[in-house]
Amino acid sequence: NISYQSEMFAAIGTLLACWFSMRIGQVTSRSVSKLSVGLFLAAILAMLSKESGMHVLLLGPLCVLLKSRKNLRGLIVVLSILFVAAFAAMGLRFLVLGDQFLIGTTVMVHDNALVKLNYPLRIWNAMSYLGQYLILSFFPFHVSAVSGFAKYVPVRSVFDSSPTLLVQLTIVIVAGIAAIVGLLRGSRIGFWLSWFLFSFALTSNLVFLIGTIFADRLSFVATLGICGLIADLFF
Repeated sequence: NISYQSEMFAAIGTLLACWFSMRIGQVTSRSVSKLSVGLFLAAILAMLSKESGMHVLLLGPLCVLLKSRKNLRGLIVVLSILFVAAFAAMGLRFLVLGDQFLIGTTVMVHDNALVKLNYPLRIWNAMSYLGQYLILSFFPFHVSAVSGFAKYVPVRSVFDSSPTLLVQLTIVIVAGIAAIVGLLRGSRIGFWLSWFLFSFALTSNLVFLIGTIFADRLSFVATLGICGLIADLFF
Protein backbone atom coordinates (compact mmCIF):
# COMPACT_ATOMS: atom_id res chain seq x y z
CA ASN A 1 0.00 0.00 0.00
CA ILE A 2 1.18 3.51 -0.83
CA SER A 3 0.18 6.08 1.78
CA TYR A 4 -1.70 9.05 0.34
CA GLN A 5 -1.47 7.84 -3.24
CA SER A 6 -4.27 10.23 -4.23
CA GLU A 7 -2.13 13.21 -3.22
CA MET A 8 0.80 11.76 -5.16
CA PHE A 9 -1.29 11.35 -8.32
CA ALA A 10 -2.62 14.89 -7.86
CA ALA A 11 0.97 16.15 -7.57
CA ILE A 12 2.02 14.27 -10.71
CA GLY A 13 -0.95 15.67 -12.64
CA THR A 14 -0.16 19.17 -11.39
CA LEU A 15 3.48 18.99 -12.48
CA LEU A 16 2.51 17.67 -15.91
CA ALA A 17 -0.08 20.43 -16.28
CA CYS A 18 2.52 23.04 -15.34
CA TRP A 19 4.93 21.65 -17.94
CA PHE A 20 2.27 21.78 -20.65
CA SER A 21 1.36 25.32 -19.56
CA MET A 22 4.95 26.48 -19.98
CA ARG A 23 5.20 24.80 -23.38
CA ILE A 24 1.98 26.45 -24.57
CA GLY A 25 3.47 29.79 -23.60
CA GLN A 26 6.54 29.11 -25.76
CA VAL A 27 5.44 27.41 -28.98
CA THR A 28 3.73 28.58 -32.15
CA SER A 29 0.00 28.25 -32.74
CA ARG A 30 0.42 25.06 -34.81
CA SER A 31 1.66 23.08 -31.81
CA VAL A 32 -0.82 24.48 -29.31
CA SER A 33 -3.60 21.98 -30.10
CA LYS A 34 -1.57 18.89 -29.10
CA LEU A 35 -0.23 20.58 -25.99
CA SER A 36 -3.75 21.70 -25.09
CA VAL A 37 -4.94 18.09 -25.06
CA GLY A 38 -2.02 17.15 -22.83
CA LEU A 39 -2.78 20.06 -20.48
CA PHE A 40 -6.44 19.10 -20.27
CA LEU A 41 -5.69 15.44 -19.45
CA ALA A 42 -3.00 16.34 -16.90
CA ALA A 43 -5.35 18.80 -15.19
CA ILE A 44 -8.11 16.18 -15.11
CA LEU A 45 -5.69 13.72 -13.48
CA ALA A 46 -4.76 16.29 -10.83
CA MET A 47 -8.32 17.36 -10.07
CA LEU A 48 -9.89 13.89 -10.05
CA SER A 49 -7.13 12.40 -7.90
CA LYS A 50 -7.69 14.90 -5.09
CA GLU A 51 -9.65 18.13 -4.64
CA SER A 52 -6.40 19.89 -3.75
CA GLY A 53 -5.39 19.35 -7.38
CA MET A 54 -7.53 22.41 -8.13
CA HIS A 55 -4.49 24.52 -7.27
CA VAL A 56 -3.38 23.85 -10.84
CA LEU A 57 -5.78 26.68 -11.78
CA LEU A 58 -3.24 29.03 -10.18
CA LEU A 59 0.01 27.20 -10.83
CA GLY A 60 -0.57 26.76 -14.56
CA PRO A 61 -0.92 30.50 -15.31
CA LEU A 62 1.97 31.18 -12.93
CA CYS A 63 4.20 28.96 -15.08
CA VAL A 64 3.16 30.86 -18.20
CA LEU A 65 4.13 34.13 -16.52
CA LEU A 66 7.49 32.66 -15.60
CA LYS A 67 8.39 32.37 -19.27
CA SER A 68 6.86 35.63 -20.44
CA ARG A 69 4.79 38.20 -18.61
CA LYS A 70 3.67 39.63 -21.96
CA ASN A 71 2.33 36.38 -23.44
CA LEU A 72 -1.35 37.21 -23.10
CA ARG A 73 -2.42 34.68 -25.73
CA GLY A 74 -0.72 31.78 -23.95
CA LEU A 75 -2.17 32.88 -20.62
CA ILE A 76 -5.71 32.99 -22.01
CA VAL A 77 -5.33 29.57 -23.66
CA VAL A 78 -4.02 27.96 -20.46
CA LEU A 79 -6.71 29.54 -18.26
CA SER A 80 -9.45 28.48 -20.66
CA ILE A 81 -8.30 24.86 -20.78
CA LEU A 82 -7.84 24.66 -17.01
CA PHE A 83 -11.31 26.01 -16.27
CA VAL A 84 -12.88 23.64 -18.77
CA ALA A 85 -10.99 20.80 -17.09
CA ALA A 86 -12.19 21.98 -13.67
CA PHE A 87 -15.83 21.96 -14.74
CA ALA A 88 -15.36 18.54 -16.35
CA ALA A 89 -13.71 17.13 -13.21
CA MET A 90 -16.45 18.46 -10.94
CA GLY A 91 -19.11 17.17 -13.32
CA LEU A 92 -17.56 13.70 -13.32
CA ARG A 93 -17.34 13.70 -9.54
CA PHE A 94 -21.00 14.64 -9.22
CA LEU A 95 -22.00 12.09 -11.85
CA VAL A 96 -20.26 9.29 -9.97
CA LEU A 97 -20.94 10.34 -6.37
CA GLY A 98 -24.33 12.00 -6.72
CA ASP A 99 -25.55 13.42 -3.40
CA GLN A 100 -22.44 12.08 -1.68
CA PHE A 101 -20.46 14.71 -3.57
CA LEU A 102 -22.12 17.45 -1.50
CA ILE A 103 -22.13 15.46 1.74
CA GLY A 104 -18.41 14.83 1.37
CA THR A 105 -17.75 18.57 1.51
CA THR A 106 -19.06 18.83 5.09
CA VAL A 107 -16.25 19.47 7.56
CA MET A 108 -16.64 17.91 11.00
CA VAL A 109 -15.29 19.55 14.14
CA HIS A 110 -13.41 16.39 15.15
CA ASP A 111 -11.49 16.62 11.88
CA ASN A 112 -10.78 20.34 11.93
CA ALA A 113 -11.02 22.33 15.16
CA LEU A 114 -11.09 25.60 13.17
CA VAL A 115 -14.77 24.89 12.47
CA LYS A 116 -15.66 26.23 15.93
CA LEU A 117 -13.84 29.54 15.47
CA ASN A 118 -15.11 32.78 13.99
CA TYR A 119 -13.70 33.90 10.65
CA PRO A 120 -10.97 36.32 11.93
CA LEU A 121 -9.62 33.71 14.37
CA ARG A 122 -9.74 31.04 11.70
CA ILE A 123 -7.61 33.23 9.41
CA TRP A 124 -5.25 34.03 12.30
CA ASN A 125 -4.67 30.33 13.01
CA ALA A 126 -4.58 29.24 9.37
CA MET A 127 -1.89 31.80 8.54
CA SER A 128 0.20 30.62 11.46
CA TYR A 129 -0.04 27.02 10.24
CA LEU A 130 0.97 28.18 6.77
CA GLY A 131 4.05 29.70 8.40
CA GLN A 132 4.75 26.38 10.06
CA TYR A 133 4.54 24.62 6.69
CA LEU A 134 7.11 27.11 5.40
CA ILE A 135 9.45 26.52 8.33
CA LEU A 136 9.13 22.73 7.99
CA SER A 137 10.00 23.00 4.30
CA PHE A 138 13.38 24.48 5.26
CA PHE A 139 13.88 22.55 8.50
CA PRO A 140 11.93 19.25 8.24
CA PHE A 141 12.19 18.18 11.85
CA HIS A 142 9.47 16.11 13.51
CA VAL A 143 7.71 15.51 10.20
CA SER A 144 5.08 12.76 10.32
CA ALA A 145 2.73 11.21 7.79
CA VAL A 146 -0.33 12.48 9.66
CA SER A 147 -0.65 15.66 11.68
CA GLY A 148 -4.03 16.88 12.84
CA PHE A 149 -6.27 18.04 15.63
CA ALA A 150 -4.51 15.93 18.27
CA LYS A 151 -1.27 17.86 17.79
CA TYR A 152 -2.40 21.28 16.59
CA VAL A 153 -4.78 23.08 18.91
CA PRO A 154 -5.85 26.51 17.59
CA VAL A 155 -5.75 29.57 19.80
CA ARG A 156 -9.17 30.98 20.68
CA SER A 157 -8.02 34.54 21.20
CA VAL A 158 -5.46 36.74 19.50
CA PHE A 159 -4.12 37.61 22.94
CA ASP A 160 -3.39 33.93 23.62
CA SER A 161 -0.94 33.78 20.71
CA SER A 162 2.45 32.36 21.60
CA PRO A 163 5.74 33.90 20.37
CA THR A 164 6.10 30.93 18.02
CA LEU A 165 2.72 31.62 16.44
CA LEU A 166 3.58 35.30 15.98
CA VAL A 167 6.86 34.34 14.30
CA GLN A 168 4.98 32.02 11.94
CA LEU A 169 2.52 34.80 11.08
CA THR A 170 5.37 37.21 10.40
CA ILE A 171 7.09 34.70 8.12
CA VAL A 172 3.92 34.25 6.04
CA ILE A 173 3.36 38.00 5.71
CA VAL A 174 6.98 38.60 4.67
CA ALA A 175 6.83 35.70 2.20
CA GLY A 176 3.59 37.06 0.72
CA ILE A 177 5.04 40.54 0.24
CA ALA A 178 8.25 39.11 -1.25
CA ALA A 179 6.19 36.96 -3.64
CA ILE A 180 4.15 39.94 -4.87
CA VAL A 181 7.19 42.18 -5.30
CA GLY A 182 9.12 39.37 -6.97
CA LEU A 183 6.34 38.63 -9.45
CA LEU A 184 6.02 42.30 -10.37
CA ARG A 185 9.78 42.42 -11.04
CA GLY A 186 9.84 39.13 -12.91
CA SER A 187 12.05 37.52 -10.28
CA ARG A 188 12.41 33.75 -10.06
CA ILE A 189 12.43 34.06 -6.27
CA GLY A 190 9.00 35.66 -6.53
CA PHE A 191 7.91 32.76 -8.72
CA TRP A 192 9.03 30.11 -6.23
CA LEU A 193 7.45 31.87 -3.25
CA SER A 194 4.24 32.28 -5.23
CA TRP A 195 4.39 28.59 -6.14
CA PHE A 196 4.53 27.70 -2.44
CA LEU A 197 1.67 30.02 -1.46
CA PHE A 198 -0.52 29.18 -4.47
CA SER A 199 -0.09 25.46 -3.75
CA PHE A 200 -1.77 26.01 -0.38
CA ALA A 201 -4.51 28.25 -1.76
CA LEU A 202 -7.17 25.55 -1.34
CA THR A 203 -5.74 23.54 1.57
CA SER A 204 -4.65 26.23 4.03
CA ASN A 205 -8.15 26.77 5.51
CA LEU A 206 -7.87 30.43 4.47
CA VAL A 207 -10.45 30.40 1.66
CA PHE A 208 -12.65 27.63 3.06
CA LEU A 209 -12.37 24.83 5.60
CA ILE A 210 -11.05 21.42 4.61
CA GLY A 211 -11.12 18.06 6.37
CA THR A 212 -7.96 18.56 8.43
CA ILE A 213 -6.19 21.30 10.31
CA PHE A 214 -2.63 20.33 9.30
CA ALA A 215 -1.11 17.49 7.30
CA ASP A 216 2.32 16.99 5.76
CA ARG A 217 0.73 15.30 2.73
CA LEU A 218 -0.76 18.65 1.74
CA SER A 219 2.72 20.06 1.13
CA PHE A 220 3.88 17.63 -1.59
CA VAL A 221 3.62 20.20 -4.39
CA ALA A 222 4.32 23.26 -2.25
CA THR A 223 7.73 22.06 -1.09
CA LEU A 224 8.91 21.98 -4.70
CA GLY A 225 8.69 25.76 -4.57
CA ILE A 226 11.07 25.79 -1.60
CA CYS A 227 13.45 23.42 -3.41
CA GLY A 228 13.46 25.79 -6.38
CA LEU A 229 13.97 28.78 -4.11
CA ILE A 230 16.97 27.19 -2.39
CA ALA A 231 18.47 26.22 -5.75
CA ASP A 232 18.11 29.76 -7.08
CA LEU A 233 19.55 31.31 -3.94
CA PHE A 234 22.58 29.10 -3.45
CA PHE A 235 23.42 27.45 -6.79
